[in-house]
Amino acid sequence: MPFLDPTTSQTCAHTFCHDCILPALQVSPYCPIDRSPLSPKNMAPSNPIIRHVCARLIPSLLFLILPLRW
Repeated sequence: MPFLDPTTSQTCAHTFCHDCILPALQVSPYCPIDRSPLSPKNMAPSNPIIRHVCARLIPSLLFLILPLRW
């Protein structure tokens, strides 16, 4: 799944896909990277630079991923 909606933790500054991190936090209230305590209210939209990089990467990633699925 592409990194469509980057969301950054305000506590540890790690960035995740919004649709991925919210269900993960329902299972475990810790950052998947450094295991620091984390909750959905600690998540905020990523800064514009991160969002721009992710937006630029998505077409490249889809080009690489889709041929493998056929």
